[in-house]
Amino acid sequence: MLTKIDRILVEEQFAHIPLVEKVTSAAPKAVVSYLNKGLLDQELGYLSWQEGKSTIAVTSLPGSKLKTCPGMKPFYCCCRLYVASPIFNCPIHCSYCFLQYYLNQPAIIIDPRIDLLCQEISSLAKQIGRTIRITTGEFSDSLALDKVLGISKRLIKLARSHPNLVLELKTKTTEVNHLLDGTPNKNVVFSWSLNPWTIARREESGAASTQKRLEVASQVQKAGYLTAFHFDPLISYPNWQKDYLNLLTKMFSLINPDKIAWISLGSLRFPAKMERYFKENNQESKLFFSEFVTAADGKRRYLKSVRHQLYRQMVSWIKDLAGQTPFIYLCMELPEAWKNVFDFQPQNSTELDYWFAKSLYDKFSIGSRKPQLKDFYEHEVP
Repeated sequence: MLTKIDRILVEEQFAHIPLVEKVTSAAPKAVVSYLNKGLLDQELGYLSWQEGKSTIAVTSLPGSKLKTCPGMKPFYCCCRLYVASPIFNCPIHCSYCFLQYYLNQPAIIIDPRIDLLCQEISSLAKQIGRTIRITTGEFSDSLALDKVLGISKRLIKLARSHPNLVLELKTKTTEVNHLLDGTPNKNVVFSWSLNPWTIARREESGAASTQKRLEVASQVQKAGYLTAFHFDPLISYPNWQKDYLNLLTKMFSLINPDKIAWISLGSLRFPAKMERYFKENNQESKLFFSEFVTAADGKRRYLKSVRHQLYRQMVSWIKDLAGQTPFIYLCMELPEAWKNVFDFQPQNSTELDYWFAKSLYDKFSIGSRKPQLKDFYEHEVP
């Protein structure tokens, strides 16, 4: 994917590190500039969203590289996922991507200080005895640039030394072969975001096709790794029932449900202020002309009846097709949605986190010990 990069900005202090050499070698047509931090930040401020997709900046970022998921809000039942962020933004252009609004600049930012990230992860794993889940796929695609950068291989190696750590590599690509050599690590989960073929072709420019994602997920399972799938955002449109059923039918014809760690469901949503960015950056998209309302969390969402119908139908199809039902959860949803869809709801985010860990331990023996709910209350998120 680096062949589409036409500009690389490097903070001067990192000019001679191996990672910069890897990036510049993989993007031979890119113009490379070495700048001090102030000038580099200034250059980033001039970029449009479209220009940012073809620009890489190798620079230091302030603050911790390991934080809790943005979904950790009082009004959600959040799974308490941790987000590791060596990269911000990615070369894939999804029309619905929240990063268009969330990030204050549009370039692909790589913080090369991976040693610091590894130290933070190790420290957290030692500090919190319970099972913790970490992903690199929240603010970027985990694998889009990884064949060049080599970050995931380091994190997989790190995960081997912490049995209470579950690493999720989340992607819309097929870039997995460089990670499948050697003995598989049971506490590493490869995950894919999925949408029906018509949505993927129109709204996920630069991503692998839905078919190819499923094929490589099957390859990953055969290599001995667990997989997970994110149907997020679910899109409501004419014929969505037919398209999502076809997608799930195809998925379970290729994927062994016994090797699925989890499945998430979430509907299209965005802060009200983000709507303008979506329409400006994606003028051909039809996603944002549906009927939306401002929900209790302040986000623009489908009507409650539409969202709940999407979730209930997806859960029903998954149960019918999978035989043994994988662990399914709702992402960034309000508690009433849980009860409406599943006839039960977690009492809070701590309980949902415990359910996650219990499922991983009971099904796959992942974790340093059998999860106890009290451990999750005693070891709250710092």
